[in-house]
Amino acid sequence: MSRTWALVLATLWAATSCTVSNPSVVLPPSHSPSAATPIRFFHGKGVSFDFPASWTPHHFGTSSHFSRSIVDLSNKQPRLGEACPPHDNSKTCWKVVQRLPPGGALVTWSANFIPAWTFAEAPGTPTTVGGRKAKVLVEGDKLACVQVRGDTSVDVVIERPSMPEGWYEMSACLRSPDVAAVESQVRSMLRTVTFG
Repeated sequence: MSRTWALVLATLWAATSCTVSNPSVVLPPSHSPSAATPIRFFHGKGVSFDFPASWTPHHFGTSSHFSRSIVDLSNKQPRLGEACPPHDNSKTCWKVVQRLPPGGALVTWSANFIPAWTFAEAPGTPTTVGGRKAKVLVEGDKLACVQVRGDTSVDVVIERPSMPEGWYEMSACLRSPDVAAVESQVRSMLRTVTFG
């Protein structure tokens, strides 16, 4: 099963059975003299990392049987709307990003599982994140990013050794100007990732 098809199935499943939870910890900014940029620390759902203190954590994502939102981060307030599954009488809706402001970034972290998925079939350039095998893919035309007026997407798939059909994913959608500077912040965040 291709990763794209698996993500389509996960999205469809999320639209029909979504819940949002937030068992995470975000600590206040660190003003360490050694830190060039003040940072904050995130810990939740098995993953921890530092991120720029100027970024705001959100929970826009939904969770389903196949995908679990960990946290969403933005460096500027995106324009929001609501999404409601069609034909859902419960009126379960969630916030969605409609548009990134100029210079905006939206970073989403998720934990995913699809039967028959393998890390080997994930696209991207091999690397490591938090001591685990990972693949990074940078694109300029990823539909989900273009739809919110983003110019560049950075997607990182990280193996979950205890769950061969599962993976962590960090997806960043970046809008110009200053894409290179924001991408550098995303890569700095990835260098601080730990699991457990």
